[in-house]
Order: sequence, then C-alpha cells, then structure tokens
Amino acid sequence: MTRDNLKKRHIEKPKNCVFCSENETVQHLFFDCVVAKIIWHSVSLHFNKQLGADLESIARLWLSHKKHGALNSICAVALWCIWKFRNSFIFDNAVWISSNQLWWLILRTLQKWKLIFKLEVLEQVEDFCSLLRSVLKAPPLLGWR
Repeated sequence: MTRDNLKKRHIEKPKNCVFCSENETVQHLFFDCVVAKIIWHSVSLHFNKQLGADLESIARLWLSHKKHGALNSICAVALWCIWKFRNSFIFDNAVWISSNQLWWLILRTLQKWKLIFKLEVLEQVEDFCSLLRSVLKAPPLLGWR
C-alpha cells in the first residue's frame, strides 16, 4: 500500500524511501531512487533501449508488445519486484544489504513467470536470466523474501 493508504488505516511508517532515505513518491520509488536507476540502466543496456526515466518510458513499448515482448515482460517483473521488495522492508522488517537482493528477486520472479511467456519471448528472457545468473553468481543473502 502507498503511504497515504497506510495512514488512512492508522499505520504510520516513515515517509522516506527504504533504499536511499529520500522522500518516497511513486516516481521516486520506481524511477528516481538510486536502486531503481541501477535496475533500469542495466535493462536499458541489455536491450539497447532508453528506459526508466518515468512510467512513460516503459509504457510506450507496451503498445507494440509483440515487438518488445521480452522487454515488456522484464519491465513488468522489475516494477513488481521493486514494489514487493519495498514492502518487505515496510511490513516484514527485511534488512537492506545490497541491490543484489533485488536482482535475485527479479531473477527468481522471471523464472517463475516464464511459464506464461510466449515462445518468442522466452528465449530473450532466458538470455537476460543467464546474464543475471552470471553476474550474481553467489546465492542471495538472507533477510528478505
């Protein structure tokens, strides 16, 4: 839940971003935070597309989903994982160690979601997963889901 919805339910949480301590907004969490910027920069490099400045930079590719199916799938997973990862800090008292925690979550989620990808998307998604596995190498650290 966003912080304003939490407040309506009388659940007070700090207003700062759980990753960088700046003021959390939707734009900040998904695009302006240093952690989100790392994610978008890496996806942008892999697909040779400029992504992650704002929602429009991602959503414009949804219109031509067949052409950008793998990229759209990875972007959807990245957005979902940033949200889930952020919530694990707020609700489950997860401990921040490094951005690799988020990368592991993205990798695991992509692997789970591969069941729903079309064949023409699956190969590119698997290439991205292989890249993540080769970069991460070590198993994920504990302290988050």
